[in-house]
Amino acid sequence: MSEGIVVAANSAGSLSSAGRGSPAVPSSKSVHTWEACKAHALYVFLLAFVSFALPVHAGDGAVPARDGMVVAQEAPAAEAADAEAERNMEIGRYYISRDNYVAAVTRFKTVVTRYQSSQQVAEALARLTKVYLALGVSAEARTAAAVLARKFPNSRWSAEAANAVRSAGLEPLENP
Repeated sequence: MSEGIVVAANSAGSLSSAGRGSPAVPSSKSVHTWEACKAHALYVFLLAFVSFALPVHAGDGAVPARDGMVVAQEAPAAEAADAEAERNMEIGRYYISRDNYVAAVTRFKTVVTRYQSSQQVAEALARLTKVYLALGVSAEARTAAAVLARKFPNSRWSAEAANAVRSAGLEPLENP
């Protein structure tokens, strides 16, 4: 035997190692049998079949379950996306308050790219402009302000971002 490895026989007669650096030999109890794999596959198939077999009634906002029970549906996707965008905005604002501008950029860029139809996009672009200016990345700040002015020309966030860029002696420009 090599030093530091303890090998012991279990009740089934197979060997398992207990030392460092050597792979353990599985006992007969931990080996999956073909029958267990087939049973698991059947379970997954039946679960998927039952999940898709339930009828959905779009008009009443609920999904009928078995025995007359009614289960409420999740919120519409647009509301869920807007809530997630707002959550990212709150976290980004928190990072700004802690002067962690790199983390704030990540959160605001997530809102702009992943939740494009959200109401939070205008604020995210304005905050990106200010954060990029704070980091000294003027090209990105100018681009964010220009995109904001193009997509949301009458927004208060657009005016705020444009003023921030101009106060840094720059002009919003989409392709610097």
